[in-house]
Amino acid sequence: MTCVGSRAWRHSPGAWYRTRCGRRRARCCRTGARGRRAAADARAVLVAVVYVVTSGCAWQHLPPSFGVSVPTAHRWFTRWTGADLWRNLCEATSHDPALADWTRAIQECAARRVHT
Repeated sequence: MTCVGSRAWRHSPGAWYRTRCGRRRARCCRTGARGRRAAADARAVLVAVVYVVTSGCAWQHLPPSFGVSVPTAHRWFTRWTGADLWRNLCEATSHDPALADWTRAIQECAARRVHT
């Protein structure tokens, strides 16, 4: 299966809702103004990770327009992969054929990304 881009994922509230329900309550963090870790936008992190995973680009070529640093995106890809997010996402969207196709493609691309 060919990996797909993430444009539709950015604009799909249903996909985002199912992702939030399918992943653990982990918080994405970045350094805040006071030196503490401020929560990163989890949706932006997910979109950035899905973009890298499905486009096949190198992590260091993640466009800055996503608003997520490369280390943050890669760290959360690693955590989510370890937590089996991609499989859980497929299970959570299995009843909706359009979302199921998207999440299956993401899962397959993520699996290739981990093993290469």
